[in-house]
Amino acid sequence: MGHAKSHKSPYGSPALLLYNNIKALFHRELMMSSRGRLGFAGIFIEPLAFIVGMSLLRYEMNPAPPLGSSMMLFFLNGVVVFYCFNRTEADISASMTKNKVILAFPVITPFDIYATEFIMTMFVMLTIYHVFLVSHNFFIQSFYPDQVIWPKDILRVYFAILMAGLYGFVLGVFNASLEVFFPVWGKAYSIVRRAQYLFSGKMFVVDYMPPTMREIIVWNPLMHPIELARSAFYSQYESKSVDLGYFFTTMLCIAVIGFALERFARKRLTTES
Repeated sequence: MGHAKSHKSPYGSPALLLYNNIKALFHRELMMSSRGRLGFAGIFIEPLAFIVGMSLLRYEMNPAPPLGSSMMLFFLNGVVVFYCFNRTEADISASMTKNKVILAFPVITPFDIYATEFIMTMFVMLTIYHVFLVSHNFFIQSFYPDQVIWPKDILRVYFAILMAGLYGFVLGVFNASLEVFFPVWGKAYSIVRRAQYLFSGKMFVVDYMPPTMREIIVWNPLMHPIELARSAFYSQYESKSVDLGYFFTTMLCIAVIGFALERFARKRLTTES
């Protein structure tokens, strides 16, 4: 009586294959990031320069920060959360078309690339957050000790950053998949991206806005993790505008549609290659 042959994958279990693919792609991203004129440090400079630049500009307009006693820490919490979303979404949105050569390898899937972009952005943003926070408090304590602030609830800050990254992840998958069928979608979505930038709340406190403006801003899902991060950071502030139910419902709907589109987009890319 014969025994059925087992078709064991030469790459090991699916979990091991996913781990090895992400590790290789992460190393590739690091190597590509280091090729610029500023090297690997270049990916850290833009958010840091934005935090410092906006802090100085806002200080010239009004020396009193909207929350707390440090203008830079106010922008730190808004900018890091925003960039975690923005970079993840932008990198994943472009990944399906810019990585066609890599996707030709049968062991590499689009999800491997998406996960790598997400992990890379989280790593960079969390590094920026901690380096800036510790450096700011260390150097400022001798001159302006009243501006030294530590997070009220660092775990909730992490959760807010993770929320923004996951939202960028699912929206990036949706955009990347849709762009396979409609190449002009990337340019069309840039209008939505600008609107999210303006109404994200990273440069102002949503609860302090006029009621009419606040009612518009709360429809932007990105606003909720930004306000949550500030609520977690400042002991004297707890945003009344944060609605986690709305945020996760919106993100779940985008994820369902996005991953359904991704399956069809993967088939089209396979057929074209």
